Amino acid sequence: MKSKQRIFARSLLAIAVLGAYTHSFAADDTGAQNAGTAELETVNVVGSINKLSGVPFRQAKSAVAVSAETLSEEGVEKMDEVGRYQAGFTNQPYGSDTNTNWFRIRGTEASQSFDGAPAVSYGFFTPHIDPFAVETVEITKGADSLTYGAANAGGLVNYISKRPHKNQVGKGVVEAHIGNNNQRGIAADYTGALNADQSLRYRLVGSYKRADGDWDRTYNESYYFAPSLAYDFSERTRINLLASVQKDNGTPSSNFLPQSGTLVATPLGTIARSSNLGDPSQDDEKNIARSVGYEFSHDFGKGISFSQNYRYQNISNYHRGTYAYPAASDANWNPLPLSESGYEVPRGVVFNDGKVRSHSIDNRLRWQFKNSSIENTLLGGVDYRHEKIDALYTLYGSASNVNVFNPAASYGTAQTINAPETGIKSKQLGFYLQNSMKLFNRVGITAGIRHDRARSEEVENGQSVKANHTSYSGSLMYYAPFGLNP
Repeated sequence: MKSKQRIFARSLLAIAVLGAYTHSFAADDTGAQNAGTAELETVNVVGSINKLSGVPFRQAKSAVAVSAETLSEEGVEKMDEVGRYQAGFTNQPYGSDTNTNWFRIRGTEASQSFDGAPAVSYGFFTPHIDPFAVETVEITKGADSLTYGAANAGGLVNYISKRPHKNQVGKGVVEAHIGNNNQRGIAADYTGALNADQSLRYRLVGSYKRADGDWDRTYNESYYFAPSLAYDFSERTRINLLASVQKDNGTPSSNFLPQSGTLVATPLGTIARSSNLGDPSQDDEKNIARSVGYEFSHDFGKGISFSQNYRYQNISNYHRGTYAYPAASDANWNPLPLSESGYEVPRGVVFNDGKVRSHSIDNRLRWQFKNSSIENTLLGGVDYRHEKIDALYTLYGSASNVNVFNPAASYGTAQTINAPETGIKSKQLGFYLQNSMKLFNRVGITAGIRHDRARSEEVENGQSVKANHTSYSGSLMYYAPFGLNP
């Protein structure tokens, strides 16, 4: 849904709720007055992809962190809009989609992760996270094999979920919105303490939203709930317990339009922008994503610390989407002008029905040293991930032709879907060592090495692939006093 066309208005009920909660959510009157400018406490987030815990812009790679406040200010309603003001991003390359996030970084696919744990990316099991669920989105542009080993060349996108910060105890927010295209939603976020010294804290985040898609009879309805619990064993030892469940359902917009009738007019004119050449009477999408995990950290003193994060993901997805081919064709699939085909184009059906389960754990030991001339961080770690996919999946189901100027005439016609069973098991064990040094506050030197042992097996045909690979990284940066860092 295009944000510039969005009509955003709070309902009377939302205003009443906000008014009722204003006093209880503010820590005190001063806090309420300064809520708009309050800053979060500085927290070492274990689930960050920046494992060295350095400032991203001091690294010799393009990295940025986008806060929840920025996402709200930019009107991000869907995560494939997150790079709207980032160089090198292509947002929604296939147009607006009701159920899938699509973006490119520097022209190629990017890998996604949650709280520092790689997300599953296969078919329609890709992440579809609610922007209200995150407090920061970390973006690394370009190839980065040291963080997770296997990764797409476009870069890394890491979603850091909301968790109970100590300076947010007693505070929260309730939001409600309505808009065009039947858009409506409500969301709530509250942080509280379970003991007097606030060492045991909780946070509850939930949202509901529904909106029609850009094409006729498409929509998405989403429910999200994420409880979290934090406990400070001491000033040096902390743990965060994180869980979430998100349910999405609706009619998907697997909508592609031919060149003739869009970029090039036909004798009958152009195809309406809202025309759905799929089959909304049969197209369907149901997705449930569940996750649970923890983040643990301990400071041994003298610059030595240990951290560990674990995440389990379980995703069930049913997707059936009818799509039109980009041109009319004859019986031998030779392209034809639309006028010669009776303004009909062939269609296919993409189908997915299955489940994916994944485990991911990362252990790292860090030593930080600093004197008047040198600031150094040495990091060593071991990570492991295991994924299992069981699904019926095909891109090539068949459906009847569709008239681009009367698509509704083909809705409900018979379709043929022969989706083969897909079973994939994959494992990856990685060992990494990284060092970051800053000399005389002017020169930055980084070096890293990582070795991965990976195996992937396709259950149905018994094929198995093993790979052992070592990756290297190094950089030299000069911090000029006028702000330019070559």
